[in-house]
Amino acid sequence: MINPEHISTYEHDDYVLMILDHLQNFSLDDEMACLPPWRRDAVMAIHHEQGKRQSVAAYRLLMMLLERHCGISGHVAMAYHDGGKPYLPHHPNIHFNMSHCRCAVACVVAKRNVGVDIESIRRFNDSLARHVLSDDEYLMVTASPSPQREFIRLWTMKESKLKMTGTGLRTDIKTVLYNDESIYDTIINDNYFVTVCLDNS
Repeated sequence: MINPEHISTYEHDDYVLMILDHLQNFSLDDEMACLPPWRRDAVMAIHHEQGKRQSVAAYRLLMMLLERHCGISGHVAMAYHDGGKPYLPHHPNIHFNMSHCRCAVACVVAKRNVGVDIESIRRFNDSLARHVLSDDEYLMVTASPSPQREFIRLWTMKESKLKMTGTGLRTDIKTVLYNDESIYDTIINDNYFVTVCLDNS
């Protein structure tokens, strides 16, 4: 089973975030046995073991958050908006979002519309930066003492905003943060950045 010692929990007034970063240190079969049939079928459709582990861990974190912080035990139904954002049809006042990267999985439950993105820290890619950053953002990143970390910070902000709104890549990613009044919290780890985006409207 997933070891609670491998889960980091961050509690704020408007949300609770859980991060699991030991994806190889749990029994995939044991955790899958705890899933509802629809989620188990979805996991089985994933071809790579790492993807299976990420999907299982994300759902298990959601179950833990709902039980510990919302008083909801057992399995819950999940549905998806047109843009692909998941929601709980029987609990419309509970907002949540999930994300994963190579080394960790994050799940957030909030009192208002929320998005989360987790990204591994990797080598700075100039062509990617030019593609997704505005001119001002690009100058800020390349002037930073650590361009790769500054880029990941901005990238997780943009992705968490897109996941919060549910618009995905239908929005010009260069302009996502223009005139933006959303609330952002970023957690920095040696291996990854996690950003939570909350609706401030």
